[in-house]
Amino acid sequence: MASNALPSATTGDRRKPISAWEAAQNRFLEGLSDNEKQLFETATPENLYSSANSLHGKYIADSRLRAIQQKLQPLVDCVEDYGKALDVFANASSLLLCPLWGSLRVLIHTAQKYGKYLDKLADMLARIGDVLPRFRVYEALFPNHDRLRQALSDAYLDIIRFCTDVKSIFAKASKSSLKRAFSCKILWKSFGSQFDEYLTQFRRHRQNVEKEAGLSHMLEAKEARELELSERALRRQEAEKVKREKLLQCLTPLNYRRQHRKLQNLRHPGTAVWITQMPKFSSWVESPDRPCFWCLGIPGAGKSVIASSVVDSMQLQYSSTGKLCCYYYCDYADLSTLDISTVFGTLCHQLLSHMTGSQAKLMERLNELTEEGKSTPDKQDLLDFLYLCLSRPQWKEIFLVLDGIDELPSEGQSEVLQMLQHVNSGEKFRVKTFICSRRQGSVIVRAVDKLSDDCLHDIRMDDVREDISAFTRAIVEAKVRSSELHLQDPSMQDEIIIALANGAKDM
Repeated sequence: MASNALPSATTGDRRKPISAWEAAQNRFLEGLSDNEKQLFETATPENLYSSANSLHGKYIADSRLRAIQQKLQPLVDCVEDYGKALDVFANASSLLLCPLWGSLRVLIHTAQKYGKYLDKLADMLARIGDVLPRFRVYEALFPNHDRLRQALSDAYLDIIRFCTDVKSIFAKASKSSLKRAFSCKILWKSFGSQFDEYLTQFRRHRQNVEKEAGLSHMLEAKEARELELSERALRRQEAEKVKREKLLQCLTPLNYRRQHRKLQNLRHPGTAVWITQMPKFSSWVESPDRPCFWCLGIPGAGKSVIASSVVDSMQLQYSSTGKLCCYYYCDYADLSTLDISTVFGTLCHQLLSHMTGSQAKLMERLNELTEEGKSTPDKQDLLDFLYLCLSRPQWKEIFLVLDGIDELPSEGQSEVLQMLQHVNSGEKFRVKTFICSRRQGSVIVRAVDKLSDDCLHDIRMDDVREDISAFTRAIVEAKVRSSELHLQDPSMQDEIIIALANGAKDM
C-alpha cells in the first residue's frame, strides 16, 4: 500500500481529489444511499455504536451491543487519540477523522442486516484496534517530525480502505441471486485471508511508526545534545564577555564615548569641516613619513569641536578592516581627564574594544595587571600595555586624535609626547596623531618647534569665519522665530549677524 501525504484544507467548489484521504473517502461513498451518506456525514464516536435504533433493540436483551462496544473500544480510542494529534494542524483533523468515523458507522449500520457478521466485523475491528500504533506513545514527537506523522497517517488511512472492502462484500451479497446469508458466507470466507493481509499490513505500519519514532528520538537526542553544547558555549562566551568587560573597566574610569557625543551635539551642522578639507591636512594624512599634525588655537577657538569633527571624519574614512581612529579629550573642568594614567588606559580600552580575532594573550596580560579585575594598573604598566595594543599586527594604521594636552600637568604633557615619540620611532607601530592645543608651555613649544610648517596649523579668523557666521545666523533666526528677538526692520538681521561674527575674533 502506497505512502500518502497528509492532506491540506481545501476551499472553493467541489473538485477532483488531491490526496489519498479524499480519494479513499470518495471511493467509500460510491454506491451509498442518501440515508447512508447522512450517517457518514454525521458520524461521531458517541453515535458510532448505536448507528440504528433497530440494531439496539435487536441486541439489547443479550447485551450483545455492549459486547460490540467493548470490542470496538480499542479502535475508537486509537482514532480519537490520532484526532487529538491532528488538532495541531489547521483544518487537518476534520479532513481525516470524518472519513474514519463515517466509514465505521456506515459499515456497522450495514452489517446489522447480516446477523452474525456484525460480530465477525466487530472482532476484526477489535483486532485492528489492537495492532494499530498507539499515538500516545509518540505524542511528544508527533508535531516535530514529518516522517513520523506520515507513518501514522498511512496506518489510519488503511482503516478506510478496509471499510471500503468490507462494504463491497455486503454490497455484492445484497445483489446476489442466492440467499443473502448464504451469499455473504461465501464472500466472507474469501475475505478472511484478505483480512490476514490487512492485519499484516497494520503490523507493518506499527513497526514503521516505531522505527520512525526511534529515529525521531535519536534525532531529538542529537538536537538536545547540540543545543546543550550550544547553550554551554553561549554561557561560556557570556561569562568571558562579563569578565572581559570587568577587566576593561579597570583600564579607565572615563566614559569617553559620552564626551565625544557631547562635542558632536555642540557642533553646528556643517561647521568645523574645513580642517579636513585643507590640502595641507589631506597631504599629511596620505604621507607615510609625517606622523604628527598639530592644530593650535587660542582659548575658545573651538579646538575640541574641531577635534571631534576630525574624529568623525577619520572614523568614516577608517571604516575598513585594519584601520582604527581613537581619541582622547582633556577637559580642565573634569580633573579625572587630566590624569596621565586615564589617558593611557582610555586609549587601551578603545583599542581592545575594536580588536577582532583572538585576544587571549592580551586579556591574560590585562588579567595579571589588574589582579583579576580587582585593581587599576599603574602608569608604567598601562603605558607598556598600550604599546602591546598598538603593535598588534592586525592594525594597518591607527589614527589618534588628542585634544587639549596643554591642559595636562607639565609631567603629563612630557609623558604623552614621549609616548608619541616612542611609537613613531619603530616600524612595528603604524600610528598617525592629530593634536589640538594652545601654544603654551615649554614642553609644547619645544615639540611644536620641531614640526615643519606642513604639519602645523594655527587657527585663523579666515578658517572659522564661515562657521561663526553660520552659527550666528542660526541662533539669530531661531530667536526671531521664537519672538525672543524683535526687529522693527528685518534688514537689520544681516547687520546683527555680521557684527556678532566680526566681534567673535576667532572664538
